Amino acid sequence: MLNVDPEPEEQEVEPEPAALADLAQRVLSIPAAEWKVLLDRVVSEIEESDELDEVVETAELREDLVLRSVIVFIDAVLLSFDAPKQFPDSSVLVQLDADLAFEAVEVEADDDDEEGGETIEFSTVEELVRRLSM
Repeated sequence: MLNVDPEPEEQEVEPEPAALADLAQRVLSIPAAEWKVLLDRVVSEIEESDELDEVVETAELREDLVLRSVIVFIDAVLLSFDAPKQFPDSSVLVQLDADLAFEAVEVEADDDDEEGGETIEFSTVEELVRRLSM
């Protein structure tokens, strides 16, 4: 799932849809080799932290991670991964900056009381870009 959130309430000037669309397209176009480097960094950061105390089932974390959603903000990207074997009741959240460089990782307990926003499905990136440009 891809969510584009311009955070208008936090911006002095409303962000340009083209800038959001560009960042979304860059995220969706990350080459496989760069994804591998990113996942290696995420696994390394988690393994070096205290988060492993929550592990339910021992498994290779890199193989357990499944990308669930991507949230594109004007100045950052938030990736949400499931790790059903190691963290069945949590999400692995990875923050990237606007240049798609790693910033932070956190294992956060899932909140069943989340308020959801409107979900709109797009079959192509071009369709998403057209919608953002409206």
